[in-house]
Amino acid sequence: MTFSISPYLASKLMGEALHEAMIAEAQGEVPIGAVLATQRGDIVARSINSVTTSGNPLAHAEVKVIEHFSSTHRSTRYEQCILCVTVEPCIMCAGAILLARIPIVIWGTEEPITGAFGSKLDLCTLIHEEPNGIYRPVRSIGGIRREEAKLLMQNFFRKRRA
Repeated sequence: MTFSISPYLASKLMGEALHEAMIAEAQGEVPIGAVLATQRGDIVARSINSVTTSGNPLAHAEVKVIEHFSSTHRSTRYEQCILCVTVEPCIMCAGAILLARIPIVIWGTEEPITGAFGSKLDLCTLIHEEPNGIYRPVRSIGGIRREEAKLLMQNFFRKRRA
């Protein structure tokens, strides 16, 4: 099941994810934020990257937002949800997205080292070329408010190196 998303809603959700990223930055984390929303744009979960403060390499914003939603809704399927994240998901997060059956992923800026939605590799395309087709297609919409997300990341790492 797929549904459409307007450019206005995509931008609005990215604004919410960028706000979460700023919270992460204020806490000394890499500024990555994520929100999970309904088709109408109602946010049902939000999270930030917390790898540094938790000491947990799995504490990516995407994984945490999925965990938060599943703990409050007792669900393992997200067919009616949209995930919005400020940076292109990595391979681990792409796997979690596929397992959760999230049909639409919106992301801001590319992740050239570990990006799994087109920058480094496109895990969704690889999965859908499988003859068994056990995973449903994930629609990836990248570059939403790219410059804002990219600038947030660049400024964070510039300050960290100084």
